[in-house]
Parts: sequence; structure tokens; C-alpha cells
Amino acid sequence: MFAIPVSRSVQRTDEKTEKALLQETEKLLETWKHPDPYRAPTAPGGSKYERNIPAPQLPRE
Repeated sequence: MFAIPVSRSVQRTDEKTEKALLQETEKLLETWKHPDPYRAPTAPGGSKYERNIPAPQLPRE
């Protein structure tokens, strides 16, 4: 499933190593991300986002 071997029992070593591992993982995720990611229809960028917004209620005079 993953391109790099992942161990669930990663030992905390030092902050520098952890940052390097995190940066490498983020780079790998950016490389393999889907070109057209799924968006929920009602979420921003979705096909139904802000459709049929109710009219604002204006104060009566």
C-alpha cells in the first residue's frame, strides 16, 4: 500500500530526525495526490455549494 516501509512503533529519537521524516512524507503525499480529488457536493468547491441560498430576511418597515 505504501511506497516506503512504515513501522507503527516509530521510536522518538530527536526533533531533527522527526522533522526530516515528516518532510519526506509530505513530499511523497504531494507527489502521489490525485489530480482531481473528491470534494463533498455541499463543501466549498463542490457542485452544490451555495446553491439555492435562502433570500435574506429584510426588516419590515
